Amino acid sequence: MAQRQKEIAEGKFPIIKDYKKVLFFDICHEFLEWSRAHKRSYLRDEGIIKNLKSYFGNIPLYQITRRKAEEYQAWRIDQEKKDGNPISPATVNRELSGLRRLINKSLEWGKVSANPVSRIKMFPEERKLQFLSNKELEKLIACAPEPLKPIILIAVFTGMRRGEILNLRWADIRWDLGLICVAHTKTNKIREIPMAKVVKDILWELKKKSTSEYVFADKNGNRLKTVRSWFDKAVDKAGLTDCTFHILRHTFASNLVKANINLKVIQELLGHRDLTVTL
Repeated sequence: MAQRQKEIAEGKFPIIKDYKKVLFFDICHEFLEWSRAHKRSYLRDEGIIKNLKSYFGNIPLYQITRRKAEEYQAWRIDQEKKDGNPISPATVNRELSGLRRLINKSLEWGKVSANPVSRIKMFPEERKLQFLSNKELEKLIACAPEPLKPIILIAVFTGMRRGEILNLRWADIRWDLGLICVAHTKTNKIREIPMAKVVKDILWELKKKSTSEYVFADKNGNRLKTVRSWFDKAVDKAGLTDCTFHILRHTFASNLVKANINLKVIQELLGHRDLTVTL
């Protein structure tokens, strides 16, 4: 079993000539093992695949045709979220993109002979909010529960990802140098982020009350696992549309651009390997 998981992580699979034997649930499991080892967005992949599995069932992978994918698309757009709101075209597009990635990987691993959903037509999407104005940010913070407020501010003033903030330990903070040290989850490469005074003040106040090794911890002192529910409720209360946590990172970058900070510096602060991602 350990050897099999190692092969999955390394992308090594035996070529299967009888494609009819490859079941959807099996390839979903193998894809998630690969995703866990290689991607930061593993949890997003996990959520997407959960929805795909509930619709397609454990059918042979080759039976997922373009027609079936389009039927899923038509069915999914008519569904509702738990709060009663309709599923957005963007959500359906992300799920179809996830299916396409999964089958592309299966093709790479020799589990299928072609990807029938590679050219499926996506739903048109409205242009999403790219960053928050000062007024929008103030409104969001005002509507956020107290534990979320410092998390929002740290995201906006450091450009850190949600996972990086929730994984932050007090040992990662260099008070003497005014730096936050963030380790890349896969490479362990350290990114040093300067602390603005507002960030240092926020962290110092949190430190005085903390009994955990984590900056943001639950009542038992364990790492806070998620802020999604808090954030989504604050966004709704503030009347913002298409506002995700990642937009706080965009807001940080936008503010640096407005301040005429060199793009290479912005790239390093955001932890982007490629300048084109920053652009």
